[in-house]
Amino acid sequence: MNDTPDDTIPLAWITGAGGLIGSHIARTAAVHAPGWRFRGLTRGDFDLTDFPEVRRQFETDLPELVVHCAAMSDPEACETQLTQTRLVNREATFFLSGLAQDIPMIFFSSDLVVDWRHGNYTEEDIKEAARAFTGWHVKRREFWLNKRAHDTGAKTIFGK
Repeated sequence: MNDTPDDTIPLAWITGAGGLIGSHIARTAAVHAPGWRFRGLTRGDFDLTDFPEVRRQFETDLPELVVHCAAMSDPEACETQLTQTRLVNREATFFLSGLAQDIPMIFFSSDLVVDWRHGNYTEEDIKEAARAFTGWHVKRREFWLNKRAHDTGAKTIFGK
């Protein structure tokens, strides 16, 4: 967590802060959201698959935003450790989203976060999904849509 002890300043959790995306977000968060405190979470803080501990930490910290970047992302490990991959990439995410049901949660994913039914997402799928979020931003701890910057065109994701 950053050095601000003021509990009136909202706290955001950043999971996966030891990984590529999470570490970048954790390093730059204070610049982009100066009105927030941040807790960058790594495996050393606690195991996201230890659900009682995750709940305890969540209830202690009471974050007002979760930026979820944690996942198993090594392709070989994901293909050979199916049970662990499902636990980390699906079940932990589902549990965390339940805790965060009343606050914003931003979830980063990739084609390595598998559901064993879909995958092999195309570059076009990723571009189309990104278009759906254009124009959205956080201002004063609320989500806002800049309609002039939002792409209102139809999007085709996974062929639909």
